[in-house]
Amino acid sequence: MADSQVEKTELYGIKQIMDCCNNLELPHSESSVMTMINFEGLPARKIGGIWISDSNKIAEWRLKYIDDVKTAEPQDLTSDSQRLENIERMLSDIHLHLIASKGKRG
Repeated sequence: MADSQVEKTELYGIKQIMDCCNNLELPHSESSVMTMINFEGLPARKIGGIWISDSNKIAEWRLKYIDDVKTAEPQDLTSDSQRLENIERMLSDIHLHLIASKGKRG
């Protein structure tokens, strides 16, 4: 199959991830997407300051999330280690933001 026929599923930046969520009829505001990433396991990672994901993985996550909601409470959808990883990532992002803000003021 030629490269031009391969469907591009990579998502770069929070805007593309938000658009993908909107297309899948998921909550799609920036705060909703960040909550789903940080607390509900939406498959996305911040690499080099850019949020990266894949539309196929988000679609798979959506189906799994729907199935899991039928059998479990939302807080049971991610493991403790995954929650800890998400909290550490959020704290790191906050720390970097504070450093950048201090540099702009100083």
